[in-house]
Amino acid sequence: MTFLRIVKEHGADAVVELQGGTLRAGRATSNQLRLDDPAASREHFELEQSERGWVIRDLGSRNGTVVNGVPLSAELALLPGDEITVGRLRLILGESEALRERPLRAGDPGTVMFEAPQLSRYCLEEASSGKNQEAAHNLVLLNEMAREFMAASEEQALLDRLAARMLEVFRGDRCAVVYRGGSAGIEVRAMACAKEGLAREVRISTTAARQVIDDNVAILINDVFSDERFRAQQSILQGNITSILCAPLFHQDAVFGLLYLDAAGRLGAFDQPQLALLSAFANLAAIKIDNLRLVAESIAKARMERELSLAAEIQAKMLPRDAFTFPGFCCLGFTRPCYEVGGDYFDFLTRDDASFTMTVADVSGKGASGALLMASVKSMLTALVESGVPLLDRVMRLNRYVGDNSTANKFVTFFHAEIDPEGATLRYCNAGHNPPILLSADGEVSTLASTGPILGMPFLALPFAMREVTFAPGATVIAFSDGVTEANNPDGEEYGEKRLVELVRALQGARPEAIRDAIVDDVNRFTGGAPPQDDVTLVIVGREPSCRS
Repeated sequence: MTFLRIVKEHGADAVVELQGGTLRAGRATSNQLRLDDPAASREHFELEQSERGWVIRDLGSRNGTVVNGVPLSAELALLPGDEITVGRLRLILGESEALRERPLRAGDPGTVMFEAPQLSRYCLEEASSGKNQEAAHNLVLLNEMAREFMAASEEQALLDRLAARMLEVFRGDRCAVVYRGGSAGIEVRAMACAKEGLAREVRISTTAARQVIDDNVAILINDVFSDERFRAQQSILQGNITSILCAPLFHQDAVFGLLYLDAAGRLGAFDQPQLALLSAFANLAAIKIDNLRLVAESIAKARMERELSLAAEIQAKMLPRDAFTFPGFCCLGFTRPCYEVGGDYFDFLTRDDASFTMTVADVSGKGASGALLMASVKSMLTALVESGVPLLDRVMRLNRYVGDNSTANKFVTFFHAEIDPEGATLRYCNAGHNPPILLSADGEVSTLASTGPILGMPFLALPFAMREVTFAPGATVIAFSDGVTEANNPDGEEYGEKRLVELVRALQGARPEAIRDAIVDDVNRFTGGAPPQDDVTLVIVGREPSCRS
């Protein structure tokens, strides 16, 4: 018989027999069980008998239902002795001793399955009652294991120790700690064998393992060959396995593995108290494993943050730190990565006493991978310029270099110009980059369109070309990355090149610093101050008199 004992502050306790089906409890008289407490809702909770035993669920009550001191947030299968609290009412589930250890779910003969959370609670309840000597001994074992787990500082060492202790405590022939993963959906992470003669490979029954992981159940199979789900498996036949014991590793409602034991040639090698103990072992281990993972993730994150901070510092030193100076010109570069390090690149290089170069590039991909490719492009370009390689040849050689030294999904948009003051010209090659804006002294605007494919895609087999435009006194060229024109406002609208051109035209005659500030401020207003989703880079070169104060 299963019953609810209603504990009263005054007078004798009331007992309500549970006879199957569903029992609804609340303050309304229409309920099978009326709760006489102001904190109770009209329909407060219900009990339902299922294959898992009696299950309790809250019915959206105003003040909630508490089970064993914990607010009920989801459906829960109850064990004998569980206490339900509603306001000041206490209701305790009771069961006759004859029914107390019946399995919650049963498969074929010789196989029983319990919900793992219930088993670990049952193990502790039996031990705390002081009536069961074996359960009290198990509690001592659990305390020992808890102390050992607390001392562990590395996950694999913990798993190896756990496997050894399982073999010692449960006297199986083989045992393993198993995680989700691998080609079969499970992965053995630690194992132990009782005898040297046993096969070193623990062949896990995938059917049993997947049921443990998927359903969060602990399984006891005392006669494998009496259960049609397992007896035909090759892992069972090859290992002469007759008994299996396993319990899930779960923490915070997530099952990530299981503890597994088996015995060869011994029917009935394990019993239900051992299943309860193994489930409790698994609970302790899962909590510690999760904690170790959190610590490892924290250490890895801190290490990554230090490395990214160092990378950002190195990258900043690779870009021009001060305004580049060349007689008759004002040159300015600005970049703001969206992550700690970015893939945008700009540079000014003196070619000889009579000319200099300006470059802006955007490496596909953000973060560290883009920054590494950017650094190699800078090094290669600097060597080509200082070696006197002609402009068009520089770009073609860079294209081959990027294609040969980066992955297939990495490429570089690249604008590279050579400015000759004596001839008042700007020669450039635009390898798929956003067309820079050329603002003349009289306010006319033109763009420096693409003259070849992006770098790093030799399979396109398209030629590169060089073009030459007049760069007279008073003119300014503004190059930018797509982090400027593709910035989005809260409605998803792009800033766009048209808006940028209109802004630049209104800035005719302004110094590079004023142009930079105006563009950055306008983009920030457009995006509503949201963090950038891409690296933002500007390169501005003004020829006197436009750069005079």
